[in-house]
Amino acid sequence: MPSATFFHLPPAKREKLLQCAREEFSRVSFDEASINRIVHQAEISRGSFYMYFTDKADLFRYLLQCYLDELTQMLEELLTREQGDLFAAFEALFQTLVERRGDAAAQQFQAILHRNAGVQQGALLRSAGTHSLFAALSGHIDSSRLSIRRDEDLEDMFHILVSVTAPALCAALACPALAADTDPLTIVNNLSDFIFSCIKAVGVIVLGWGIVQLGMSIQSHDASQRTQGFLCL
Repeated sequence: MPSATFFHLPPAKREKLLQCAREEFSRVSFDEASINRIVHQAEISRGSFYMYFTDKADLFRYLLQCYLDELTQMLEELLTREQGDLFAAFEALFQTLVERRGDAAAQQFQAILHRNAGVQQGALLRSAGTHSLFAALSGHIDSSRLSIRRDEDLEDMFHILVSVTAPALCAALACPALAADTDPLTIVNNLSDFIFSCIKAVGVIVLGWGIVQLGMSIQSHDASQRTQGFLCL
């Protein structure tokens, strides 16, 4: 995470550095990204950079954390809108992200995911720290809508849901379906890839719910819950 020195920078200078970093990571993969290019575009010295971040990985993690904070805020708003329905909120989150694919900031994030397909899922989950994420959102979740027996079950369900949906969301968002392409066949193929990514994401959510139900039924010996889990699977 950034040093205190970074947060004491004027907001405009801080944002310029982050924007240059986002542009670099969206243009090339993490391994190919260059601190020299970032500091050159941001008009700061390399020495100053190391006063703000430990290394390139530290900067990359912070960018992911910023995106995660935005998603957390979005989930809070969706949970309120969906009256605490956890699964409806996750489904609405996916739909909202799809609708915002045309935004410049969203396209930049999609490019970062696409360029770093091998690392972003694990990095996002590590950055998320699902315990802290649950702590931020638990007050907005209506547990009476869920088939749970203990308070601890809600957190277990949340961890499983995040672990199965985060990779699916990343895969869907990293799909370059709506890229501006003049070749009609390429556009059709891209849209097809995007649609299948959406279907896979929704399917993983349902699969995750089935696994949760089966796991809880084993603990509680609830036959009806076990049946519900098998139906979801």
